[in-house]
Amino acid sequence: MSKGLTQEELFSLIRKKAEADERIRAAALDGSRANPGALHDEYSDFDVVLFVRDSREFTQNTGWISDYGEVLIAQFPDDWYDHPYNYGGRDPFHCLVQYADGNRIDFTIRDVSRGEEENNREPRAVLIDKDGYDWLKPVKTDEAFFIKRPGEKEYLDCVNEFRWLSLYVAKGLCRDQFNYARFHLSEGMGEMFLKMLDWKIGLSHDFRVSTGAHGKYLKKYLTEEEMARVRAAFPDGETAHMWEGLGVMYDYFEELAEAVANGLGYPYDRMQAENVKNSGRRGGKTKRRKADMMTFRERYLAGEIPFEKIDDYVEEWNNSEDTRTLREYLGLTSEEEDVWIDDSDEALMELLEKERRAQQ
Repeated sequence: MSKGLTQEELFSLIRKKAEADERIRAAALDGSRANPGALHDEYSDFDVVLFVRDSREFTQNTGWISDYGEVLIAQFPDDWYDHPYNYGGRDPFHCLVQYADGNRIDFTIRDVSRGEEENNREPRAVLIDKDGYDWLKPVKTDEAFFIKRPGEKEYLDCVNEFRWLSLYVAKGLCRDQFNYARFHLSEGMGEMFLKMLDWKIGLSHDFRVSTGAHGKYLKKYLTEEEMARVRAAFPDGETAHMWEGLGVMYDYFEELAEAVANGLGYPYDRMQAENVKNSGRRGGKTKRRKADMMTFRERYLAGEIPFEKIDDYVEEWNNSEDTRTLREYLGLTSEEEDVWIDDSDEALMELLEKERRAQQ
């Protein structure tokens, strides 16, 4: 196999292998490569479905995946530690293969005895069909991926979940529980936020468009300003940035939720939205006030900030009208100030680290 096969060359190889192997009765290309409207580039996977006479001959020995190139890494998601695959059966089997030449093929092995289970809804190009199966048909539309119009209960549940989880994020940030807050912001609230964003986009296009898996085509339907707001809703791990991201995501979500409700004729509870937002904001203000009252030394010993933050405190002091000395502003003892001035940052950090260990 030559390095960097083109799409046509890989198609040719797939057809050649399928035609030569009597066990393979048909082959199809699914997914984005079969969808003319999808993004096609060097990062696009090849989703290949092989319809075979006896799937066990392909699942019990997967050495055949090397026929398409040098395997860099492969994954078999149907055979996982918590749901092992029944190799004596004929259930569909997925082989996800990344080849060393950069190509990736996601194989699906399907037994022809279960061909009637094919739904023929997602984009599909039939590459070869030796037996003329009536259940194997090409699909040229991507309607299966269109954003689905939500029912009223689904819409209301999404709003409820988003607002409920916002309180979890605020609680986690107040407790300095970084990963707890990050998870509920990015994964929990983020999922509801992107769902509502999808519905707003769908509403604007009569639910005849798709933003792709995990919103990969969002930029196609949003202005630069809107896309910037989406990015701002998913901040880095700095606590202050996460508070800001929470606020951005909350406000943007509620704008979207009200627009979707108006467009679909569903109820929208603006008062609850404000009350929940203010509740989380109160916790944030209390936390920030406490943090503002604490010195660098107190926050470092509490494990809230890394030592490198001392530079930010020094800069803040230089740009402020605070009448305290720098030592007082940082909260350092006279001994610690002497070590810092006479020796180095590293020496001060070592001294503070000893005290932190002693407090534990």
